[in-house]
Amino acid sequence: MGSARLGAALLAFTLASCVSVGPRTVAVDRFDYSSAIADSWKQQTLLNIVKIRYVDLPVFVDVSSIVAGYSLQTGVTVGVVVSSERAVQGNYGSINGQAVYTDRPTITYVPMTGEKFLRGMITPIDPKNIFFMLQAARCGRPMPISPACSSCCARCR
Repeated sequence: MGSARLGAALLAFTLASCVSVGPRTVAVDRFDYSSAIADSWKQQTLLNIVKIRYVDLPVFVDVSSIVAGYSLQTGVTVGVVVSSERAVQGNYGSINGQAVYTDRPTITYVPMTGEKFLRGMITPIDPKNIFFMLQAARCGRPMPISPACSSCCARCR
């Protein structure tokens, strides 16, 4: 009975150590990172509209790369002590297992400058985009409509 449990535990840890983490996470991570970047762009744009309204310098920071790093480490330790018939402690065995999962994304940010920044600042804001930004702000942090509209109208003049 004891050796059957030992064999089952060893088999389970051996199979767990052969499991790959990467391919299963691609679909989930792509959607999560994409949503997070889109939400942060909306918040950043609204913040900069308010900054322009109050004659503050707008700053745009772009996500240039995301590197998602995963690791799954497993380990098994098996110990067995077989004593002689005259030994006090007797026979015993031990099984220890360990599993460590690590998720370490590396996200690189780059401030927008140069021609891309100037083109974004000079191009007029389409009214439908203003309503999209207001709608996005209501889902996250509430934003009164009047400061956003007045800063956009001041920019259009």
